Amino acid sequence: MLPTITLNSENQHKWAILDSCASSTFLIASAPSRNRMLATAPLTIRLPNGETINSSHKCELDLPQLPKAARVAHEVPNLLNSSLVSVVKLCQAGCEVIMTSVWCEIRLKGKTII
Repeated sequence: MLPTITLNSENQHKWAILDSCASSTFLIASAPSRNRMLATAPLTIRLPNGETINSSHKCELDLPQLPKAARVAHEVPNLLNSSLVSVVKLCQAGCEVIMTSVWCEIRLKGKTII
């Protein structure tokens, strides 16, 4: 049996969706992050419904086990429900992402880190 969680307004900042289509890692405003700085060149993000929203800050994921390049993230105030972690950015930073129907694993240099 797979463990499950119930996302709600009290804990949604602790979780993220691993997204194989996200061009970058996008965080909701309450997500844990480090080195948060006002974005000097905010990103424009196109949503699945065609609307666009903008990032406000550049920061790092609070996951020190990831390589520095994989921790780069963008805070998006109008992203309301879930943070998105980019599989593309993880792989570009040297990670291997393995997904099956029941689990996910992130490896770096052959070692499981998440």
